[in-house]
Amino acid sequence: MTTQSDSKEDLIMEIWVQIIVPILTGLAATIPLVVKLVDVIKESYKEKNWKTVVQLVIALMKEAENNFTDGADKKQYVLSSIKAMEASLHYDVDEEAIGALVDSIIEATKYINVK
Repeated sequence: MTTQSDSKEDLIMEIWVQIIVPILTGLAATIPLVVKLVDVIKESYKEKNWKTVVQLVIALMKEAENNFTDGADKKQYVLSSIKAMEASLHYDVDEEAIGALVDSIIEATKYINVK
């Protein structure tokens, strides 16, 4: 009788293994895909907000142009204003990237404003 009971337990265990192994395999394959999808969504959201950041930088540069005479003060005004608005922009502000953006806009205006 013990052999028949062991046989049933073995059969039940085999059925459980046949059910659980594919589930675990599927999860192991799915988890990295979900992580990558979250990264892609975060990046696209960040890219979407970059346009807003650029528009805001341009507006702040115009304000700075009217309020300051020194170029370094103007740039610092833009950087500190953007940093202060970081939370409302839903954007992790990289001061180096914003500084480079300001510099490139200034450089572009030198060519645009040529008379």
